[in-house]
Amino acid sequence: MDKVIDRNNFDEVLEKYRGANAQVWLFHISHKRLAIRLSRHNEKKDLYIIGITCDYIRGPFSWKNAEIKIYKEENKEILEPVTRVVDLNADFEFITSGLVNLVTVDSLDLKYSFDDFFLEGRE
Repeated sequence: MDKVIDRNNFDEVLEKYRGANAQVWLFHISHKRLAIRLSRHNEKKDLYIIGITCDYIRGPFSWKNAEIKIYKEENKEILEPVTRVVDLNADFEFITSGLVNLVTVDSLDLKYSFDDFFLEGRE
């Protein structure tokens, strides 16, 4: 794992990866975990958007020209905070009542197991 991004820098980092290729990279149904991979050809680092306690997902499994935004909101039905990860151009959205992290990883580094990826992403 290379770097867990500080939450105060999410918008700045997402802007850097604007226009990247996006893929639903990892998903675990019973643990409600999801990772979206943003990558560019000739870029040394990939960005992963990690969601824990995912409650909803809609959209394609992969798309080009990603323009992902992250919104913190309050769920009016249950009066608890949720995080929405959205790409309006791709009609993609996932909602989590848990944690969302951004993590950069060397684009050639595939040594991490599914569990390691999520455990390190919680930092």
